Amino acid sequence: MAQHRSGRARRRRDADSPAVRQAEGPSLSWRYRLGRLLQFVGLLILPFGIASELVGRVGLGQSLLIAGAGALVFYIGFVVQHRP
Repeated sequence: MAQHRSGRARRRRDADSPAVRQAEGPSLSWRYRLGRLLQFVGLLILPFGIASELVGRVGLGQSLLIAGAGALVFYIGFVVQHRP
Protein backbone atom coordinates (compact mmCIF):
# COMPACT_ATOMS: atom_id res chain seq x y z
CA MET A 1 0.00 0.00 0.00
CA ALA A 2 2.87 2.38 0.81
CA GLN A 3 4.36 1.85 -2.65
CA HIS A 4 1.06 2.75 -4.25
CA ARG A 5 0.94 6.06 -2.39
CA SER A 6 4.56 6.90 -3.19
CA GLY A 7 3.90 6.22 -6.88
CA ARG A 8 1.01 8.67 -6.79
CA ALA A 9 3.15 11.28 -5.05
CA ARG A 10 5.97 10.74 -7.58
CA ARG A 11 3.57 11.28 -10.47
CA ARG A 12 2.32 14.46 -8.84
CA ARG A 13 5.89 15.72 -8.45
CA ASP A 14 6.67 14.84 -12.07
CA ALA A 15 3.63 16.80 -13.23
CA ASP A 16 4.96 19.85 -11.39
CA SER A 17 8.36 19.68 -13.08
CA PRO A 18 9.40 22.70 -15.19
CA ALA A 19 9.58 20.65 -18.40
CA VAL A 20 5.93 19.64 -18.11
CA ARG A 21 4.78 23.11 -17.14
CA GLN A 22 6.66 24.65 -20.08
CA ALA A 23 4.99 22.41 -22.67
CA GLU A 24 1.42 23.19 -21.66
CA GLY A 25 -0.66 26.33 -21.68
CA PRO A 26 -0.04 29.66 -23.38
CA SER A 27 3.58 29.83 -22.24
CA LEU A 28 4.90 27.74 -25.13
CA SER A 29 8.42 28.69 -26.14
CA TRP A 30 9.16 30.51 -29.38
CA ARG A 31 11.25 27.57 -30.57
CA TYR A 32 8.29 25.20 -30.20
CA ARG A 33 5.98 27.56 -32.09
CA LEU A 34 8.52 28.14 -34.87
CA GLY A 35 9.06 24.40 -35.23
CA ARG A 36 5.33 23.74 -35.48
CA LEU A 37 4.94 26.55 -38.03
CA LEU A 38 7.74 25.12 -40.19
CA GLN A 39 6.15 21.66 -39.98
CA PHE A 40 2.83 23.08 -41.11
CA VAL A 41 4.42 24.97 -44.00
CA GLY A 42 6.28 21.82 -45.02
CA LEU A 43 3.01 19.88 -45.05
CA LEU A 44 1.45 22.56 -47.28
CA ILE A 45 4.34 22.50 -49.77
CA LEU A 46 4.13 18.73 -50.39
CA PRO A 47 0.66 18.63 -52.01
CA PHE A 48 1.41 21.83 -53.91
CA GLY A 49 4.27 20.10 -55.70
CA ILE A 50 2.14 17.05 -56.50
CA ALA A 51 -0.81 19.14 -57.70
CA SER A 52 1.43 21.30 -59.88
CA GLU A 53 2.67 18.20 -61.68
CA LEU A 54 -0.84 16.81 -62.10
CA VAL A 55 -2.06 20.07 -63.63
CA GLY A 56 0.91 20.09 -65.98
CA ARG A 57 2.60 23.29 -64.85
CA VAL A 58 5.85 21.56 -63.86
CA GLY A 59 7.57 18.36 -64.86
CA LEU A 60 8.03 15.29 -62.73
CA GLY A 61 11.57 16.26 -61.69
CA GLN A 62 10.49 19.71 -60.56
CA SER A 63 7.55 18.20 -58.71
CA LEU A 64 9.88 15.90 -56.82
CA LEU A 65 12.17 18.82 -56.00
CA ILE A 66 9.23 20.81 -54.62
CA ALA A 67 8.09 17.80 -52.58
CA GLY A 68 11.65 17.27 -51.34
CA ALA A 69 11.84 20.93 -50.30
CA GLY A 70 8.59 20.50 -48.36
CA ALA A 71 9.96 17.43 -46.63
CA LEU A 72 13.16 19.33 -45.78
CA VAL A 73 11.20 22.25 -44.31
CA PHE A 74 9.13 19.80 -42.27
CA TYR A 75 12.27 18.08 -40.98
CA ILE A 76 13.89 21.39 -40.03
CA GLY A 77 10.73 22.26 -38.09
CA PHE A 78 10.88 18.90 -36.33
CA VAL A 79 14.50 19.44 -35.32
CA VAL A 80 13.83 23.00 -34.12
CA GLN A 81 10.82 21.88 -32.08
CA HIS A 82 12.60 18.98 -30.36
CA ARG A 83 15.95 20.64 -29.72
CA PRO A 84 16.63 21.03 -25.97
